[in-house]
Amino acid sequence: MITLTVDEALRNECILRGLQAPQDDLCGCGDAHQLHRTKGPSVNELLFASRKHRNPAMAKVHRDFFKALMDRTTKAEVEMLHVLGLPSIEEVRRAIVTGSQPESGQPFQYHDTMYLRLLAVVKDWLEDILSPEYAVTGKGLTDGIDWTTIKWIVIRFMAMAFNVEARDQYDKMRDIAGENAILTMVMADPNRDYFKAMIAEGGKRITTEIAVNRLNKVRDMLIDMSYNGRWPIEVGRKLHDIIGEGAAWYWQRIARSEATLAAGLAFDKMAAENGTNFEEWSAGTGCCIICAWLDGKVWRRGEGPHPVSDTHPHCMCARIATYARGGTHGRLEPRYDRPSPYDQPWSKEELQRIRDELQPTRAGTFPLEVTP
Repeated sequence: MITLTVDEALRNECILRGLQAPQDDLCGCGDAHQLHRTKGPSVNELLFASRKHRNPAMAKVHRDFFKALMDRTTKAEVEMLHVLGLPSIEEVRRAIVTGSQPESGQPFQYHDTMYLRLLAVVKDWLEDILSPEYAVTGKGLTDGIDWTTIKWIVIRFMAMAFNVEARDQYDKMRDIAGENAILTMVMADPNRDYFKAMIAEGGKRITTEIAVNRLNKVRDMLIDMSYNGRWPIEVGRKLHDIIGEGAAWYWQRIARSEATLAAGLAFDKMAAENGTNFEEWSAGTGCCIICAWLDGKVWRRGEGPHPVSDTHPHCMCARIATYARGGTHGRLEPRYDRPSPYDQPWSKEELQRIRDELQPTRAGTFPLEVTP
């Protein structure tokens, strides 16, 4: 039996609350938002986030990725509270869990140098998870890397997700290829342009969210709370919610969605290198109506939609590479060219047409309904 200290128990409770942060905008099929840029998770996203990946190895990558991101987030929150002269993270957690807000000392006073101190903390934070040199220039990593020990968290786990998917696809292709077929294994390679592009795109999303969007929100909050004479513990709690452990939902979205995007790239590379002809959509259990509508449909290789980028965060759907056309719809779909739902949300008319066509998925479940 594992015994937690009081501080560990408080941290776990604050992260749990951070995973369930109720906010005012929605994600996923039919509801407008931008990838990785919403204020908080919707009810639908919380439902999507509660599911585990069907591949146990990928589910472990998701768990470990999230844990590593939260450990570094905690460290950053500790440093931010310190440079702002606010109560310690232990005091902030206790105030959040108990609901207490001790009014002691002097009201919080904002100074312009505080933003520069925060900026330095965020810079160190991002350097620990991204390696800006590699994300921007593609330099700094070499062949033969042990991805399980590399210090940059996002690069490490996206590479691990890529490799898990590549191995899974290799095993599946081996089952459907002829006995004498020679298959190619594609592993994460830091020197390949596609791998560099994947890290650059993920890095841009995260950097923009943390170093621009959230840091600006923190600065505005500090100015506002200083002007209104709020107490330091109140400021600490607000900082916690915007950019600390209270934003755990955001890091869970990053862990799952970026890992899925990396896995999708591995699928594309394995399918191309081994000359498969088609790709079939396989919806996960408890999927949304868009993913259920895609379930069992077949496209020529490279012409179908992608989990997450064409669906929603936390998408657990998969694609099946085949040499012969399979599927359950009896036809070959045309190239999927609908704009991303993050840029062009599904309209009421589109969703109604989908409902009219919808059938139970092969997993035996009806999809999660989405109100347009």
